Amino acid sequence: MVKKSEIIVKDVSIRTIRVNGTDYLCITDIARQKNAAEPKDVVKNWMRQKNTLEYLGLWERLHNPHFKGVEFDPLLAEAGSNSFTMSPTKWVELTSAIGITSTTGRNGVRTGCLVRCDIVEDLRCIFSTTETVAKFAIVQMEGGMRTEALSPLC
Repeated sequence: MVKKSEIIVKDVSIRTIRVNGTDYLCITDIARQKNAAEPKDVVKNWMRQKNTLEYLGLWERLHNPHFKGVEFDPLLAEAGSNSFTMSPTKWVELTSAIGITSTTGRNGVRTGCLVRCDIVEDLRCIFSTTETVAKFAIVQMEGGMRTEALSPLC
């Protein structure tokens, strides 16, 4: 079952979705605070960093029995280089990842990158360098989601 909703964090609207009891939030909405014209570029830049891929790869190995570690290893070796590119769609296609997904709207247009709420800790560190929506977490509660401000860990 899919349940879509929206939360407000520091006056910023962030789309959320719950799929079979697993909560996801739209990091494209968060990235829009850093670059309103091209938030997808913020997400892609985050995903091309070696430390991000190390974190995502570890998370997938711990939580996803179908994660393709053999396909992941060459990505990690190349991550961070000037020629390396990564997108949420490419990540999922290459590794069978479950922690990140892309949403598609009408006419097949990509509308955002959704990330499982338990990956938020890494996102908080990535986005904490700006004075925008940076210090937040989605806390799963029975019957829904709420936001909770956190102090920076990075």
